[in-house]
Amino acid sequence: MEMNTLKDMVLGKPAPLVSTFRLSYYSILNLMSRAEGQFTAEHVIKNSFHQFQYEKALPDIGKKVSKLEEEAAKLDSSGEAEVAEYHKLKLEISQLEKKLMAEITQPERILYFLQPGRLVKVREGGTDWGWGVVVNVVKKSPAASGSLPAALASARGNSYIVDTLLHCSLGSSENGSHPKPCPPRPGEKGEMQVVPVQLALISTISKIRVSIPSDLRPVEARQSTLLAVQELGKRFPQGLPKLNPVKDTGIEDSELVELVNQVEQLEQKLFAHPLNKSQDEHQLKTFQRKAEVNHEIQQLKLKIVILRIVPAY
Repeated sequence: MEMNTLKDMVLGKPAPLVSTFRLSYYSILNLMSRAEGQFTAEHVIKNSFHQFQYEKALPDIGKKVSKLEEEAAKLDSSGEAEVAEYHKLKLEISQLEKKLMAEITQPERILYFLQPGRLVKVREGGTDWGWGVVVNVVKKSPAASGSLPAALASARGNSYIVDTLLHCSLGSSENGSHPKPCPPRPGEKGEMQVVPVQLALISTISKIRVSIPSDLRPVEARQSTLLAVQELGKRFPQGLPKLNPVKDTGIEDSELVELVNQVEQLEQKLFAHPLNKSQDEHQLKTFQRKAEVNHEIQQLKLKIVILRIVPAY
């Protein structure tokens, strides 16, 4: 057992008990008939554990909203309308690309393009691993590919695993005595490691391929690939050229073609946006954070409104 796992078991906080049981329409009718008119349906729902646990969460959500509002007040508020528009464009592009990649990463469509050296972007939930380099593609059972956290496992039976060189935090290893691979922290040098990745976790595929050493066991060989990827990032500051699903892969599905056109139109708007052309990187990051904070505040306030309303059964 890993030391971190043992420490979490002894000193860590227990996982919250969240009930997913919901009273059905017929359950409510049955309870009301037994109560012989003493309670209304609204009373029965409000006193259920399902509703109780959500109402109990309201104070914590309120505190988080207050904290975020304090952070937003400290951030530069100039050009707030432009920031909101810029953030909205990025969200729309992200949502459309997610739909697009769900179709593109079907094995029959994508395997041909996953040759060794192909640059791919990997996203694990909310964690962006950045660009990695394809080493090999194998078909195996998900149970036999447990290198990344459990959240990366596919629900399908047999699946394709893409062995990918990813920039990992120092000390990450597949060995049980070390932590599982994770992206390096800001400012950390990190090192390249070959990590098994599910097809569904590939968020972007580039047109570019790089040459990789035949023997990746030496650290120097892997680091040379990292330097090559970083150099490409400098050559393409607006982002590495992506594989076009229509022009490059020959997909003719009308819905996918429409999705590609929508993404391209939004990307053109994003590239032409004043904030995207800003030379002040610090100011741009401040504006981006402001937009993210405002968006999170809106989502939490909406959640509070929903939790205060008796759920529809």
